[in-house]
Amino acid sequence: MSILQEYEEHSKYLGQETIDAISEYISFLETKGIIILYSDIIYKKEEWQKFANWRKKVYNIKHGKGSKGD
Repeated sequence: MSILQEYEEHSKYLGQETIDAISEYISFLETKGIIILYSDIIYKKEEWQKFANWRKKVYNIKHGKGSKGD
């Protein structure tokens, strides 16, 4: 499976909204001088948890959702 096919599978499984949130999270971290890769978030449980926490506290509020919403 090519990397593009794998990313397409991620999009199907996670949903485009989550993929968009990951992209925004990566950009957010870059503004703080932290470099992280998409694959780190997808494949490392600790990084996924950091993303999930950020999404609840920052992303969902910014996009008009409650802290529990997806």
